[in-house]
Amino acid sequence: MNNADRATSIWHRVPVADLDLCQTLHNLTSWNGTHQVWNWGKRQTLVDGWRRGITRPARTGRVEDYAEVSEAPERRGNGIVEVQHVPAYDLGYLIRKAPIAIPTGPGEFGCLLLEAATGARSTWQAAYVDGPYELRGEDDEPENALARLCIALVEHRIIRITATAAN
Repeated sequence: MNNADRATSIWHRVPVADLDLCQTLHNLTSWNGTHQVWNWGKRQTLVDGWRRGITRPARTGRVEDYAEVSEAPERRGNGIVEVQHVPAYDLGYLIRKAPIAIPTGPGEFGCLLLEAATGARSTWQAAYVDGPYELRGEDDEPENALARLCIALVEHRIIRITATAAN
């Protein structure tokens, strides 16, 4: 295996938008084709312990909620009792989906801007400069800020979803 093959075969986790934002955006757009997915549901964990009146330890299972990002959708089994999946949107994917510019008037366009805002609290802002609306996404993480902006773009019908745009 050469270095190029080795680099593509090792999975590296890239930061993604929060689960609730990915769910909302996927419900609005049906965008797929990400390299990572959010898996969430219920998982049973086995706990060893002594129960009163029993001379040997008993194994009991506790069902807990879980949510995690992985390379592929998980399946039921191996302790996973219930599982759902949604694409996990990273910054590069969202930048490619957002328009570079949106029309603001005859011959005028507002450009996409992603910036770190400092002040009392450091945040990330994704917005269209000179845009026709107050279209802005703000969050502590750049992926979440851009996901919020993409949600606003869909809600204002600036991003139109078609059958071919879903990928």
